[in-house]
Amino acid sequence: MKISSAFGLTVFSLAIAVNGTALNAAPEEAALAPTTQPAPISSDEAAMRAVVESFCDSWTRHDMESMHALVTDDVEWVNVVGNDWRGLAEVNKGHANFHHFLAARTTCLVESFAVHPIAPDVAVAVTAFHFGGVGPDGTAEDTRTRSSMVMVRKDGEWKIVHQQNTIINPATQGPADPLNFDEKTGLPATGG
Repeated sequence: MKISSAFGLTVFSLAIAVNGTALNAAPEEAALAPTTQPAPISSDEAAMRAVVESFCDSWTRHDMESMHALVTDDVEWVNVVGNDWRGLAEVNKGHANFHHFLAARTTCLVESFAVHPIAPDVAVAVTAFHFGGVGPDGTAEDTRTRSSMVMVRKDGEWKIVHQQNTIINPATQGPADPLNFDEKTGLPATGG
């Protein structure tokens, strides 16, 4: 079982086993390669992407005031380890405490971005983030996550009203993704 660090917290990677033998996943580089996204097709999409980019920039600068200017007062934030923060005060406190020590020297980069409109003033942005830099113990940080951000347009501005973030486990990508399993057996394809 592989153990990796995510913002100083130990997270156990899952292994898929078939007949007692662990399935080998595709190389991490191929499994986690960002998807190519088309250029923004609307001013709304461009504005939502700017919110996501501003989130990462604020994270990297550890600027909680700028980060929380991107969210609504009634925001709900489910972070990468399942903490559920509700309302701006909790989200601000959680992020401030997290950045004080655990994420104090981490960086954020947007690897992919896609928008799924729901209504004229509501959309979901699905992103892949790469968190790098240095963890609290001085080791290199290298974590990739996939995030869903529900955004609403209020007073002409797009804001995050709900966010949920999940660590991307390289061992469960590529051939280990059930989308790639054999449809007749429901098991990982053998490649032969």
